[in-house]
Amino acid sequence: MWAAILAAVARLLYAGYQELRFRFYYGPIFHRFLNHRYVYYTALPWAHKMKFLRSARDHYEYFEFVPREKLKLTRAMKAIISCAAAQLLLFLPSKGLSLFKRIIVYPDYYNSRITKRRHKGEVNPGLQTIVFSWRGIVEGLHYEHDGINLLLHEFAHALWLEHKLVDSYNILAPELVEQFERYAEREMENLAANEVHFSVLMLLVTSKSFSL
Repeated sequence: MWAAILAAVARLLYAGYQELRFRFYYGPIFHRFLNHRYVYYTALPWAHKMKFLRSARDHYEYFEFVPREKLKLTRAMKAIISCAAAQLLLFLPSKGLSLFKRIIVYPDYYNSRITKRRHKGEVNPGLQTIVFSWRGIVEGLHYEHDGINLLLHEFAHALWLEHKLVDSYNILAPELVEQFERYAEREMENLAANEVHFSVLMLLVTSKSFSL
């Protein structure tokens, strides 16, 4: 009995510690980093900002970040990656991306060990790993009008694969996935026919992101 009580007290103390750490350390740091620099975050109502900040903190602490080719992976770089995960998952179940444990970051485009081709990024569910090139990340964040964001692109791949591979829970609503797959098939046909398609329309969308 006493062991159970002590365990419950320990859990409460740890939860309190984590809350204090968020409110007085991670929360303010991420807020200063994001506010007025990342339009998606700045435009959120305060309640959603708090949820975003907690998600960014959770991913910052959860992922094992692994630099490659002598890249100096700073806390700011890890924060940028974590915030992209938070953006993608803000209105999705919190367990999203939990299939993946490791994020590898190269300084430049790299030769994939799997495909033997030059890559900006890739997802490997077998190794529970998401790979980015920092050059690809920066290009995706700086060129605002091309509809390309490497971070969201690879995290979306990871989320899609997790939804397909994990049977114990649904990341995405099955009926919406079915609708999207039908839409994607039509767009691939348009792309093959060189007609107006989704990627062309994305060029017309104005977006803002980090100023690095």
